[in-house]
Amino acid sequence: TLLASSAASDVYKRQNTKSLTPVYTKGSSTVKGSVTLNEEVEFELADGCMYTVYSFSPSSTGTYYFTINGGYKYSVLFDSDGYRLATDSGSEVEIAYECKRGKTYYIGTQAIYSTDAGKSCTLKVSTTAP
Repeated sequence: TLLASSAASDVYKRQNTKSLTPVYTKGSSTVKGSVTLNEEVEFELADGCMYTVYSFSPSSTGTYYFTINGGYKYSVLFDSDGYRLATDSGSEVEIAYECKRGKTYYIGTQAIYSTDAGKSCTLKVSTTAP
């Protein structure tokens, strides 16, 4: 499980804005919709060139756990500007992040190996560690 600080990320972005490039863009991703707290969403893994993306907007500030199971994948949590906040990879991905109320976050997932593209995965966001 990866725990990242949004405050540290904000400081890093302010100090290094010229060197950062958004990694999430609508042109490089398939935006599927939004995910609701504690509800599981099922989707198919995108190939290694595309992300399957879901948005999440927390109703309160706190630590949220993004859990993605199925296939061998790479997952990235992005902010609303497309900047990478946290990553994890493997067959069971777990990302913990301090999300702020009123902001929108995006969780993008892609297959690492072409043989995993199209495999079924589940995504769940919760306030309880898996």
